[in-house]
Amino acid sequence: MYRWIKSIIFLLMLVISLSISSTVYAATVKIDTDNLNIRNGPSLESDVIGQADTGETYQLNEREDGWVSIYFNNSIAWVSSEYVTISDENNEKNHDQTVHVQKDSIPTETKNNPNALLKNKVIVIDPGHGGRDVGAIGVSGGYEKKYVLHTAHNLKTYLEHLGAIVHLTRETDNYKMLSSRASYANYQRADVFLSLHYNSSPQYPSVKGIGTFFYDKNDETFASIMQEELIKSTNSEDRHAQFGDFQVLRTNHQPALLLELGFISNAAEELNIQTIAYQRKISQGVMAGLQKYFLMRETD
Repeated sequence: MYRWIKSIIFLLMLVISLSISSTVYAATVKIDTDNLNIRNGPSLESDVIGQADTGETYQLNEREDGWVSIYFNNSIAWVSSEYVTISDENNEKNHDQTVHVQKDSIPTETKNNPNALLKNKVIVIDPGHGGRDVGAIGVSGGYEKKYVLHTAHNLKTYLEHLGAIVHLTRETDNYKMLSSRASYANYQRADVFLSLHYNSSPQYPSVKGIGTFFYDKNDETFASIMQEELIKSTNSEDRHAQFGDFQVLRTNHQPALLLELGFISNAAEELNIQTIAYQRKISQGVMAGLQKYFLMRETD
């Protein structure tokens, strides 16, 4: 009997030992930036299911085209960052490496910005088009409706991090009437309404740049501020702030702008707007424009 008990104890110790061993020698992923988005797939189109911060470690599952798959909340998830350290603790010298992949996180300079001008501001972001209305079609065949939705979600994340209350007129690829978009901003009593678009001029494929439109004369200064900050941030060609007779602006009772953030009929510009770097610059430009606008309102 005693021998039988000893045998069981030995087997249990062996199992525990093997379990610990497999944990120790598994490759790990160390997060090297704050507010890193964790997604359910290896794509910027995949849903965000969580966030990670500097110093956190996760068990590596696999790598695929610049994305790193990890075990997160008992399931497979994916991260993309400027620097992710992947280490195999079994042979640290031979296996430690820094993998340069795309960054998908809140900019540090934004996160640490002491300016609280956006806190509790109600901002309605309108990703133009959607559903059966695809908008402009890029050189690659990409749809404007898809590009603006991606931009809107990025901008929403950044603004919410600074304390803004953000509503999207559409969260997914669905059709919304123009009248309902302005009505939604009026209903939310938005401090600001921003309609996002990408331009197209197929007959002039070299045309490029960013332009900002206003309808109400009271929004002209707001448009000029936003345009200036967008150009400063993106270094795009300046197509200036100008009057635009658009329904989403005309029927809006809130301060409202329509932003044309680039030409997808220009092959180089369409490619550029799909990069994380350019999307980040757009968000930074919009945030700077909003901060200057709200500062101006508070000091008037």
